Amino acid sequence: VMENKRFQPTELGIIVDTLLKENFPRVVDPNFTATMEEKLDKIEEGDVDWVVTVRDFYTPFSAELATAEKSIERVKIDDEVSDVK
Repeated sequence: VMENKRFQPTELGIIVDTLLKENFPRVVDPNFTATMEEKLDKIEEGDVDWVVTVRDFYTPFSAELATAEKSIERVKIDDEVSDVK
């Protein structure tokens, strides 16, 4: 949502951001993201095996996801109507 020429998060955006930070802190950590981008670049260059990289990411992530699926409550918010055309 634009306010005073700046983007402002919607209610849904704030909820999603909070849930991600609480349940997947490693994934939203800027250092993790930077490291993953470096690994993906090395995969593209043929220097690193993609299977190992995906396994290294997915093994802990799948455990975090299973925990989050059990603990996160469903959130219901009203649809937002935009006046932007």
